[in-house]
Amino acid sequence: MKMGTEFNLEIKRTSRKKTISFIIKNNIVQIIAPKTLSDIKIKSLIHKKSNWIESKLKENKLKTKIVFKNFESAEKFLYLGKNYKLKFILDSKYLVKLKSGEIQVCINTKKKSDKKYRKKIVQNWFQEKALSFLTNMTMDIANEIKLNPKLVKIKSYKSRWGSCNSKDVITYNWKLIMAPKSIIKYVVIHELCHLKYLNHSKKYWNQVGKYVPDYKYKKQWLNHNANTFEW
Repeated sequence: MKMGTEFNLEIKRTSRKKTISFIIKNNIVQIIAPKTLSDIKIKSLIHKKSNWIESKLKENKLKTKIVFKNFESAEKFLYLGKNYKLKFILDSKYLVKLKSGEIQVCINTKKKSDKKYRKKIVQNWFQEKALSFLTNMTMDIANEIKLNPKLVKIKSYKSRWGSCNSKDVITYNWKLIMAPKSIIKYVVIHELCHLKYLNHSKKYWNQVGKYVPDYKYKKQWLNHNANTFEW
């Protein structure tokens, strides 16, 4: 297979899958294949997907770089598309609140030097906010467009923003809470439309486009900015 972009290839076999799947992350193409699938067949499928693989690798190069956090005062964190400074306040009571353009974290002296603990309490706050915000937005929009999800959940996804299963349960990546509201709304509608079409057919995308005419732009925005939500 000739491709203009160099990349690392990883092949993992599992008895749990019946079909092959491709995961593109950074400059690595990970292939998860059934144990029964021959090497020749895998090579053939890689060749057939070569244009798609190269396209995804090029997209990844356009993404913003991950800036890892130290979870210290004055560091900036995205919340609903806006930057807020993190501020640790010594206090005997544990509390996190959004105030005066800051994410204020009350923390006791013993725990203040523990980076893992600082990260944990900040992440817990983001996850609580994500579940509340995403549940409310999902139910509000569902009522407007006459759809009925059974449950809204959050999860730490590595390579997706949300999912909707056959039981009408919608699960979101909690990191969505860092995106602007208009982007979050697109993802919510994206998942709600799966209640009607559990696929990505033309009818499905027409349904999404009915409510989010510029969904292609928003989808691209998420792809290019995904790394800004990583810590």
